[in-house]
Amino acid sequence: MKVFDRYLDREVALPEIVESGRYRLLGRAMLNGEHALTTGDLLLSDGRERCMLDGETRQFSGRARHGDEESAAALVRRAVQVLARRYRAHVSEPPSPLIPSDLAESVKLNELDDELARVFSHGHLDEIARKPRFAMKYEAEVTQIHRVRRMAPRAVERLAAHSEDWYRRTFFGVLPGRLLAMLSDDDWSIYENKVYARLLDRLNDYLSRRLVEVRKLHDAYAEAERLKDGGDLYFKLSHRLYELWGAAMDTSATARGLKESGAAIEFLESAKRRIGMLRQGQLYGNVPRAAHVPAQLRNTNILMHDPHYRHLPTLWREHQRCSIDKDASARDILADNREALTDFAWYLRMLLQRVMASMKLADVSFESDAMSFSFAGTPGRFTFANEEIRIRQRDRELVIVPALTEGACAAGQKPDGSGRIVIACLPALPGANAQTSSHPGSGNIINPFDFYGEERLRRMVERFLWSPLFHAYGREISRLPGDVLGWLGARAYGVVRAGNWRLATPLAEHDRQALRDWLKLAQLNDESRQRIAQAAAALDALGKCRHCGRLAEFTPRERDFEARCNDCDTRWGIYSLGGRRVARMRPDVEQDASFANMGSWFDEFELLADEDVSASKAQRACTAERHAMAYFRK
Repeated sequence: MKVFDRYLDREVALPEIVESGRYRLLGRAMLNGEHALTTGDLLLSDGRERCMLDGETRQFSGRARHGDEESAAALVRRAVQVLARRYRAHVSEPPSPLIPSDLAESVKLNELDDELARVFSHGHLDEIARKPRFAMKYEAEVTQIHRVRRMAPRAVERLAAHSEDWYRRTFFGVLPGRLLAMLSDDDWSIYENKVYARLLDRLNDYLSRRLVEVRKLHDAYAEAERLKDGGDLYFKLSHRLYELWGAAMDTSATARGLKESGAAIEFLESAKRRIGMLRQGQLYGNVPRAAHVPAQLRNTNILMHDPHYRHLPTLWREHQRCSIDKDASARDILADNREALTDFAWYLRMLLQRVMASMKLADVSFESDAMSFSFAGTPGRFTFANEEIRIRQRDRELVIVPALTEGACAAGQKPDGSGRIVIACLPALPGANAQTSSHPGSGNIINPFDFYGEERLRRMVERFLWSPLFHAYGREISRLPGDVLGWLGARAYGVVRAGNWRLATPLAEHDRQALRDWLKLAQLNDESRQRIAQAAAALDALGKCRHCGRLAEFTPRERDFEARCNDCDTRWGIYSLGGRRVARMRPDVEQDASFANMGSWFDEFELLADEDVSASKAQRACTAERHAMAYFRK
């Protein structure tokens, strides 16, 4: 069966191992004999390992998340859902991409926690384990005569038929050696004890999930406190990340959340230890593991009137009210996965809108289903369709493909900033054999619990926008008329040499206006006029600080340059290192430069040679032609 691979942007044969959400159907199909899918639908997991499409059987990759992994994934997806819905309701006001304040309530002890604390404080569960209720059970068994306390019915008839059980015969009759007797035993498996055992199982699972949630939120609060102090981070990065956190949650809520989550973790760990000790007790061990208790409890005398057992129904009902452990059907799981991927696509769109709105040198206009922008005089456009985000500027394109789980990703971002990047909401499961690319910018995981999420996306977008400007610096424009070269040389607009022209330093504002006015009347073809205008616009952008938009100190060096902004303490430029030309942007501070401690303030990438640029353009042209042919085939 042929499907469309969203990660590689081409039609492929459906592999034996299928990554959920990676493929789009090219025709109608029935998934696992239950879900009717139409053309263009995503092939998502319905919770089962099997992936059967119209008689062809495949297997979904990885394994289902259970226990702690499921709890952490559910919390992340819930946070993405809250933020995506909030953004869709007010697209013009994108919220902070970090944990929404709605989830802060999760660290507080709920009704079940309070009830469990009360029951523990009075020792009701311990008393049940120490002195349980039980029933007397009698079973007929042939045993030695000295052990017989109560004969079983028909014991005499059996003795008469089994001479091997006789001790000896006498004149008066038979003296038995063994006799069929009724032996008593304690029956621990009464209904009330089954409720007790199954309640301990439910509470153990519940406390495990709660601990994962609260610890994850506690770690986020602790990270926010660390950002406030700065630590080893570049101070502007620390300030920006803390501002993001402050927009999601105020300072008092952070301190309160850190304290409440710490107290909740202490209680939940203590409660889990006590539940674990009760599950090691004699009563729990004597109740069969297969003993099932329906969700609706029966009102027995013991559960209603016993001073200890009567607290079990209360805990049972509170667990049902607070538990997230629902028996979801395959149809529900498929619908949830589809909704989760859509929410994550909206979440990434929200991040992109925030990134573009904060760029000083970009002129952005937002629309309902797209985003137009102009950067360094070159127009561009963001489009959102089919759970993809496409950023296009002239013949260059950067495609962001949202995915639920990290897997075998696309090639990532190319040196010129274009490419196809798969961004996942959740990390791959251990043992899932995720073939993540080692190329910087690929295999990214972004979610509301990642403080660096917006920084990662900002660096991807900025590299896409800035790369062509760095690549074009120092490149000469040839085949210009003599009078044009004379006009440019007479005004010292750039460098004229051997019939070629290049712009080495940014022009002043009045010079740029004079050049624009002259280009309207100059005897030039459209291509040359456009190349000159683009060179001036590119130098204008390179000569301004990308953080504050102010003019920088610009120092040209042959085909390289360095610029410095004294207001922002940043510098950028092109540097020749070991025969390579490298573009670098970083703060002008004595500190180790890396994404971990400087975020998007630091970036470095190698510049392609002119022949590599030509090859890259030819490759993009072939890709565009292939897309056009595919479109007309449809």
